[in-house]
Amino acid sequence: MITWSVIGWVIALGSMFIQVVYWIQVYSRVGSWQAPDDTGQSLEKPVSLIICARNEADNLAKHLPRFLNQNDRSLEVVVVDDNSTDHTGAVLLSMPRSLVTFTTVIAPPKPAQWKGKKWPLEYGIRQARHEVLLLTDADGEPASEHWEKEMTAKIGNQTQIVLGYAPYKRRPGWLNRLIRFETAWTAIQYLGWALAGHPYMGVGRNLAYKKDIFLKAGGLARHADLPGGDDDLFIQDVANGENTSVQLDQDTFVFSEPESTWPDWLRQKQRHLSTSWRYKRSTQILLGLHAASLILFYPGLWLTGGPWWIILLLILVRWAGLRWWMGRSLQRLGEQDLIIWIPVLDTLYLGYLVVMTALNVNYQKPRTWK
Repeated sequence: MITWSVIGWVIALGSMFIQVVYWIQVYSRVGSWQAPDDTGQSLEKPVSLIICARNEADNLAKHLPRFLNQNDRSLEVVVVDDNSTDHTGAVLLSMPRSLVTFTTVIAPPKPAQWKGKKWPLEYGIRQARHEVLLLTDADGEPASEHWEKEMTAKIGNQTQIVLGYAPYKRRPGWLNRLIRFETAWTAIQYLGWALAGHPYMGVGRNLAYKKDIFLKAGGLARHADLPGGDDDLFIQDVANGENTSVQLDQDTFVFSEPESTWPDWLRQKQRHLSTSWRYKRSTQILLGLHAASLILFYPGLWLTGGPWWIILLLILVRWAGLRWWMGRSLQRLGEQDLIIWIPVLDTLYLGYLVVMTALNVNYQKPRTWK
Protein backbone atom coordinates (compact mmCIF):
# COMPACT_ATOMS: atom_id res chain seq x y z
CA MET A 1 0.00 0.00 0.00
CA ILE A 2 1.33 3.42 -0.98
CA THR A 3 1.15 5.81 1.95
CA TRP A 4 1.96 9.52 2.30
CA SER A 5 5.10 8.49 4.13
CA VAL A 6 6.28 6.46 1.14
CA ILE A 7 5.43 9.31 -1.23
CA GLY A 8 7.39 11.68 1.00
CA TRP A 9 10.47 9.46 0.98
CA VAL A 10 10.30 9.11 -2.80
CA ILE A 11 10.07 12.91 -3.20
CA ALA A 12 12.82 13.72 -0.67
CA LEU A 13 15.33 11.09 -1.75
CA GLY A 14 14.51 11.64 -5.42
CA SER A 15 15.12 15.37 -5.01
CA MET A 16 18.48 14.74 -3.34
CA PHE A 17 19.47 12.33 -6.10
CA ILE A 18 18.63 14.87 -8.82
CA GLN A 19 20.64 17.59 -7.07
CA VAL A 20 23.67 15.30 -6.63
CA VAL A 21 23.60 14.33 -10.32
CA TYR A 22 23.36 17.97 -11.43
CA TRP A 23 26.24 19.02 -9.20
CA ILE A 24 28.54 16.16 -10.23
CA GLN A 25 27.78 16.32 -13.94
CA VAL A 26 27.26 20.06 -14.54
CA TYR A 27 27.60 22.65 -11.80
CA SER A 28 30.93 21.41 -10.38
CA ARG A 29 32.56 22.42 -13.68
CA VAL A 30 32.52 26.05 -12.53
CA GLY A 31 34.50 25.29 -9.40
CA SER A 32 37.04 23.20 -11.30
CA TRP A 33 37.44 25.67 -14.20
CA GLN A 34 41.02 26.53 -15.09
CA ALA A 35 42.15 29.19 -17.51
CA PRO A 36 43.22 27.48 -20.77
CA ASP A 37 46.71 27.90 -22.19
CA ASP A 38 46.75 31.10 -24.26
CA THR A 39 50.03 30.35 -25.99
CA GLY A 40 49.74 31.27 -29.65
CA GLN A 41 45.94 31.53 -29.51
CA SER A 42 45.21 35.11 -28.52
CA LEU A 43 43.31 37.16 -31.05
CA GLU A 44 44.88 40.38 -32.32
CA LYS A 45 41.70 41.81 -33.85
CA PRO A 46 40.31 45.13 -32.61
CA VAL A 47 37.19 45.17 -30.41
CA SER A 48 34.08 47.36 -30.24
CA LEU A 49 32.66 47.85 -26.74
CA ILE A 50 28.92 48.65 -26.77
CA ILE A 51 27.28 50.47 -23.85
CA CYS A 52 23.59 51.41 -24.02
CA ALA A 53 22.48 54.27 -21.78
CA ARG A 54 19.15 55.85 -20.97
CA ASN A 55 19.30 58.54 -18.28
CA GLU A 56 22.57 57.12 -16.95
CA ALA A 57 24.49 60.38 -16.50
CA ASP A 58 25.73 59.61 -13.00
CA ASN A 59 26.79 56.06 -13.83
CA LEU A 60 28.57 57.16 -17.00
CA ALA A 61 30.44 59.89 -15.15
CA LYS A 62 31.55 57.34 -12.55
CA HIS A 63 32.30 54.25 -14.62
CA LEU A 64 32.97 55.25 -18.24
CA PRO A 65 36.59 56.34 -17.51
CA ARG A 66 37.32 52.75 -16.39
CA PHE A 67 36.23 51.46 -19.78
CA LEU A 68 38.18 54.15 -21.60
CA ASN A 69 41.31 53.16 -19.68
CA GLN A 70 41.46 49.56 -20.88
CA ASN A 71 44.97 48.65 -21.95
CA ASP A 72 44.03 47.73 -25.54
CA ARG A 73 44.67 50.82 -27.62
CA SER A 74 42.73 49.40 -30.61
CA LEU A 75 39.51 49.34 -28.57
CA GLU A 76 36.49 51.26 -29.85
CA VAL A 77 34.03 52.36 -27.14
CA VAL A 78 30.53 53.06 -28.47
CA VAL A 79 28.00 54.64 -26.10
CA VAL A 80 24.46 54.51 -27.47
CA ASP A 81 22.32 57.26 -25.96
CA ASP A 82 18.72 56.05 -26.03
CA ASN A 83 17.16 59.54 -26.07
CA SER A 84 18.09 60.39 -22.47
CA THR A 85 16.32 63.29 -20.79
CA ASP A 86 18.92 63.90 -18.07
CA HIS A 87 22.42 65.37 -18.56
CA THR A 88 23.84 62.24 -20.21
CA GLY A 89 24.86 64.25 -23.29
CA ALA A 90 26.82 66.75 -21.20
CA VAL A 91 28.62 63.96 -19.34
CA LEU A 92 29.64 62.28 -22.58
CA LEU A 93 30.95 65.57 -23.96
CA SER A 94 32.97 66.14 -20.80
CA MET A 95 34.84 62.83 -20.97
CA PRO A 96 38.63 63.38 -21.07
CA ARG A 97 40.59 62.54 -24.18
CA SER A 98 41.43 58.87 -24.30
CA LEU A 99 43.90 56.70 -26.18
CA VAL A 100 41.02 54.46 -27.28
CA THR A 101 38.45 55.43 -29.90
CA PHE A 102 35.39 56.89 -28.19
CA THR A 103 32.15 57.30 -30.14
CA THR A 104 28.72 58.48 -29.05
CA VAL A 105 25.65 57.69 -31.15
CA ILE A 106 22.04 58.62 -30.50
CA ALA A 107 19.55 55.87 -31.24
CA PRO A 108 16.84 56.90 -33.73
CA PRO A 109 13.19 56.70 -32.65
CA LYS A 110 12.26 53.20 -31.57
CA PRO A 111 9.97 51.25 -33.93
CA ALA A 112 6.62 50.44 -32.35
CA GLN A 113 7.24 46.70 -32.15
CA TRP A 114 10.60 47.05 -30.37
CA LYS A 115 10.61 46.92 -26.57
CA GLY A 116 13.27 47.54 -23.94
CA LYS A 117 16.86 48.30 -24.81
CA LYS A 118 16.99 45.98 -27.80
CA TRP A 119 16.61 48.77 -30.34
CA PRO A 120 19.51 50.97 -29.10
CA LEU A 121 21.65 47.85 -28.72
CA GLU A 122 20.79 46.70 -32.24
CA TYR A 123 21.58 50.16 -33.60
CA GLY A 124 24.85 50.41 -31.69
CA ILE A 125 26.06 47.02 -32.85
CA ARG A 126 25.33 47.85 -36.47
CA GLN A 127 27.25 51.11 -36.07
CA ALA A 128 30.28 49.37 -34.55
CA ARG A 129 33.35 49.28 -36.78
CA HIS A 130 34.93 46.07 -35.53
CA GLU A 131 34.07 42.40 -35.88
CA VAL A 132 34.50 41.46 -32.22
CA LEU A 133 31.85 42.92 -29.90
CA LEU A 134 31.96 43.28 -26.12
CA LEU A 135 28.80 44.26 -24.25
CA THR A 136 28.27 45.83 -20.84
CA ASP A 137 25.97 48.29 -19.05
CA ALA A 138 26.50 51.87 -17.97
CA ASP A 139 26.37 50.91 -14.30
CA GLY A 140 29.09 48.26 -14.70
CA GLU A 141 32.63 48.54 -13.41
CA PRO A 142 35.35 46.27 -14.87
CA ALA A 143 37.58 44.54 -12.35
CA SER A 144 40.77 45.50 -14.16
CA GLU A 145 42.25 47.28 -17.17
CA HIS A 146 42.78 43.82 -18.71
CA TRP A 147 39.07 43.02 -18.78
CA GLU A 148 38.42 43.70 -22.46
CA LYS A 149 41.55 41.92 -23.71
CA GLU A 150 41.00 38.78 -21.65
CA MET A 151 37.26 38.59 -22.39
CA THR A 152 37.86 38.62 -26.14
CA ALA A 153 41.20 36.81 -26.41
CA LYS A 154 39.66 33.44 -27.31
CA ILE A 155 37.28 34.67 -29.99
CA GLY A 156 38.42 33.35 -33.34
CA ASN A 157 37.34 30.91 -36.02
CA GLN A 158 35.80 28.34 -33.65
CA THR A 159 34.97 30.33 -30.52
CA GLN A 160 32.46 33.03 -31.46
CA ILE A 161 30.85 33.67 -28.05
CA VAL A 162 32.39 34.20 -24.61
CA LEU A 163 30.25 34.23 -21.47
CA GLY A 164 31.53 36.21 -18.49
CA TYR A 165 30.48 36.76 -14.90
CA ALA A 166 28.89 39.98 -13.61
CA PRO A 167 28.69 39.99 -9.79
CA TYR A 168 27.23 42.60 -7.50
CA LYS A 169 29.36 44.61 -5.12
CA ARG A 170 29.67 43.54 -1.50
CA ARG A 171 27.61 45.61 0.90
CA PRO A 172 26.44 45.06 4.52
CA GLY A 173 23.27 43.14 5.28
CA TRP A 174 21.40 39.95 4.47
CA LEU A 175 19.73 41.37 1.38
CA ASN A 176 23.14 41.91 -0.18
CA ARG A 177 24.26 38.41 0.75
CA LEU A 178 21.14 36.91 -0.82
CA ILE A 179 21.46 39.04 -3.97
CA ARG A 180 25.05 37.93 -4.47
CA PHE A 181 24.17 34.32 -3.62
CA GLU A 182 21.31 34.26 -6.15
CA THR A 183 23.53 35.91 -8.78
CA ALA A 184 26.26 33.35 -8.18
CA TRP A 185 23.71 30.50 -8.27
CA THR A 186 22.40 31.73 -11.62
CA ALA A 187 25.96 31.98 -12.95
CA ILE A 188 26.87 28.49 -11.71
CA GLN A 189 23.91 27.18 -13.70
CA TYR A 190 24.40 28.97 -17.03
CA LEU A 191 28.20 28.71 -16.93
CA GLY A 192 28.05 25.08 -15.83
CA TRP A 193 25.70 24.16 -18.64
CA ALA A 194 27.89 26.06 -21.13
CA LEU A 195 30.93 24.10 -19.94
CA ALA A 196 28.86 20.93 -20.33
CA GLY A 197 28.13 21.83 -23.96
CA HIS A 198 24.60 23.20 -23.51
CA PRO A 199 24.83 27.03 -23.36
CA TYR A 200 21.46 28.70 -22.94
CA MET A 201 22.09 32.27 -21.75
CA GLY A 202 24.60 34.99 -20.99
CA VAL A 203 24.51 38.23 -19.03
CA GLY A 204 24.53 41.48 -20.99
CA ARG A 205 26.78 43.19 -18.44
CA ASN A 206 29.66 40.94 -19.47
CA LEU A 207 29.29 39.23 -22.82
CA ALA A 208 31.35 39.02 -26.01
CA TYR A 209 30.58 37.68 -29.46
CA LYS A 210 31.36 38.20 -33.14
CA LYS A 211 29.35 40.69 -35.12
CA ASP A 212 28.99 38.19 -37.93
CA ILE A 213 27.05 35.75 -35.75
CA PHE A 214 24.78 38.61 -34.69
CA LEU A 215 24.03 39.65 -38.27
CA LYS A 216 23.47 36.08 -39.49
CA ALA A 217 20.89 35.58 -36.72
CA GLY A 218 18.99 38.68 -37.85
CA GLY A 219 20.04 40.68 -34.81
CA LEU A 220 17.53 40.99 -32.00
CA ALA A 221 14.41 41.27 -34.16
CA ARG A 222 13.17 37.78 -33.30
CA HIS A 223 12.48 38.83 -29.70
CA ALA A 224 11.85 42.53 -30.31
CA ASP A 225 8.43 42.34 -28.64
CA LEU A 226 9.93 41.55 -25.23
CA PRO A 227 11.68 44.14 -23.02
CA GLY A 228 14.28 41.55 -21.99
CA GLY A 229 16.08 38.80 -23.81
CA ASP A 230 18.85 40.79 -25.50
CA ASP A 231 21.31 38.48 -23.76
CA ASP A 232 19.66 35.20 -22.75
CA LEU A 233 17.26 34.68 -25.68
CA PHE A 234 19.83 35.84 -28.22
CA ILE A 235 22.51 33.52 -26.80
CA GLN A 236 19.97 30.69 -26.77
CA ASP A 237 19.43 31.21 -30.51
CA VAL A 238 23.09 31.34 -31.60
CA ALA A 239 25.16 29.42 -29.02
CA ASN A 240 26.15 25.77 -29.07
CA GLY A 241 28.75 23.53 -27.48
CA GLU A 242 31.31 24.24 -30.20
CA ASN A 243 31.16 28.02 -30.63
CA THR A 244 30.83 29.07 -26.97
CA SER A 245 33.45 29.49 -24.26
CA VAL A 246 33.46 30.94 -20.74
CA GLN A 247 35.90 33.31 -19.02
CA LEU A 248 36.09 33.09 -15.22
CA ASP A 249 39.33 34.88 -14.46
CA GLN A 250 38.49 37.37 -11.72
CA ASP A 251 40.18 40.17 -13.69
CA THR A 252 37.35 39.82 -16.23
CA PHE A 253 34.43 40.33 -13.86
CA VAL A 254 32.17 43.38 -14.23
CA PHE A 255 30.71 44.63 -10.94
CA SER A 256 27.44 46.49 -10.43
CA GLU A 257 25.78 48.20 -7.49
CA PRO A 258 23.05 45.92 -6.01
CA GLU A 259 19.51 46.96 -5.16
CA SER A 260 19.18 48.22 -1.60
CA THR A 261 15.56 47.25 -0.79
CA TRP A 262 13.68 43.97 -1.03
CA PRO A 263 10.82 45.29 -3.24
CA ASP A 264 13.29 46.83 -5.73
CA TRP A 265 15.22 43.58 -5.94
CA LEU A 266 12.11 41.46 -6.44
CA ARG A 267 10.91 43.79 -9.21
CA GLN A 268 14.33 43.53 -10.86
CA LYS A 269 14.20 39.73 -10.71
CA GLN A 270 10.69 39.71 -12.19
CA ARG A 271 12.00 41.60 -15.22
CA HIS A 272 14.90 39.20 -15.59
CA LEU A 273 12.68 36.12 -15.35
CA SER A 274 10.05 37.40 -17.77
CA THR A 275 11.81 35.81 -20.76
CA SER A 276 12.24 32.28 -19.39
CA TRP A 277 8.98 31.09 -20.93
CA ARG A 278 10.62 31.49 -24.36
CA TYR A 279 13.55 29.25 -23.56
CA LYS A 280 13.89 26.07 -25.59
CA ARG A 281 11.80 23.21 -24.27
CA SER A 282 14.90 21.16 -23.44
CA THR A 283 16.33 24.05 -21.41
CA GLN A 284 13.05 24.58 -19.57
CA ILE A 285 12.98 20.90 -18.63
CA LEU A 286 16.60 20.83 -17.44
CA LEU A 287 16.24 23.99 -15.34
CA GLY A 288 12.74 23.15 -14.15
CA LEU A 289 13.71 19.68 -12.97
CA HIS A 290 16.45 21.07 -10.76
CA ALA A 291 14.27 23.91 -9.42
CA ALA A 292 11.53 21.40 -8.62
CA SER A 293 13.99 19.22 -6.72
CA LEU A 294 14.96 22.22 -4.59
CA ILE A 295 11.40 23.26 -3.83
CA LEU A 296 10.07 19.75 -3.14
CA PHE A 297 12.88 18.45 -0.92
CA TYR A 298 11.60 19.88 2.37
CA PRO A 299 7.88 19.17 1.74
CA GLY A 300 8.94 15.61 0.92
CA LEU A 301 10.73 15.30 4.25
CA TRP A 302 7.67 16.66 6.04
CA LEU A 303 5.41 14.09 4.37
CA THR A 304 7.61 11.22 5.52
CA GLY A 305 6.66 11.73 9.13
CA GLY A 306 9.98 10.03 9.85
CA PRO A 307 12.04 10.29 13.05
CA TRP A 308 13.38 13.81 13.55
CA TRP A 309 16.98 12.65 13.71
CA ILE A 310 16.80 10.98 10.29
CA ILE A 311 15.26 14.11 8.78
CA LEU A 312 17.92 16.28 10.42
CA LEU A 313 20.66 13.93 9.22
CA LEU A 314 19.43 14.16 5.61
CA ILE A 315 19.33 17.96 5.81
CA LEU A 316 22.88 18.07 7.23
CA VAL A 317 24.13 15.65 4.56
CA ARG A 318 22.63 17.83 1.85
CA TRP A 319 24.17 20.98 3.33
CA ALA A 320 27.55 19.26 3.63
CA GLY A 321 27.46 18.30 -0.04
CA LEU A 322 26.32 21.77 -1.01
CA ARG A 323 29.08 23.26 1.14
CA TRP A 324 31.69 21.21 -0.74
CA TRP A 325 30.49 21.61 -4.32
CA MET A 326 29.06 25.11 -4.14
CA GLY A 327 31.91 26.30 -1.94
CA ARG A 328 34.43 25.61 -4.70
CA SER A 329 32.28 27.43 -7.23
CA LEU A 330 31.75 30.43 -4.95
CA GLN A 331 35.50 30.63 -4.44
CA ARG A 332 36.09 30.60 -8.20
CA LEU A 333 33.55 33.41 -8.56
CA GLY A 334 35.17 35.51 -5.83
CA GLU A 335 32.24 35.07 -3.44
CA GLN A 336 34.11 33.07 -0.78
CA ASP A 337 32.68 35.16 2.08
CA LEU A 338 29.28 33.55 1.35
CA ILE A 339 30.49 29.99 1.92
CA ILE A 340 30.05 30.04 5.69
CA TRP A 341 26.44 31.21 5.24
CA ILE A 342 25.41 28.52 2.73
CA PRO A 343 22.83 26.80 5.03
CA VAL A 344 21.07 30.10 5.72
CA LEU A 345 21.34 31.43 2.17
CA ASP A 346 20.21 28.11 0.71
CA THR A 347 17.06 28.29 2.87
CA LEU A 348 16.41 31.92 1.87
CA TYR A 349 16.99 31.00 -1.77
CA LEU A 350 14.32 28.30 -1.61
CA GLY A 351 11.91 30.89 -0.20
CA TYR A 352 12.89 33.21 -3.04
CA LEU A 353 12.06 30.52 -5.60
CA VAL A 354 8.61 30.04 -4.09
CA VAL A 355 7.94 33.80 -3.94
CA MET A 356 9.09 34.40 -7.52
CA THR A 357 6.95 31.53 -8.79
CA ALA A 358 3.91 33.09 -7.12
CA LEU A 359 4.69 36.63 -8.29
CA ASN A 360 5.21 35.55 -11.90
CA VAL A 361 1.80 33.92 -12.21
CA ASN A 362 0.07 37.24 -12.95
CA TYR A 363 3.17 39.26 -13.80
CA GLN A 364 2.66 42.08 -16.30
CA LYS A 365 5.73 42.51 -18.48
CA PRO A 366 7.24 46.04 -18.48
CA ARG A 367 7.24 47.91 -21.74
CA THR A 368 10.38 49.95 -21.15
CA TRP A 369 13.88 49.07 -20.05
CA LYS A 370 14.24 51.97 -17.64
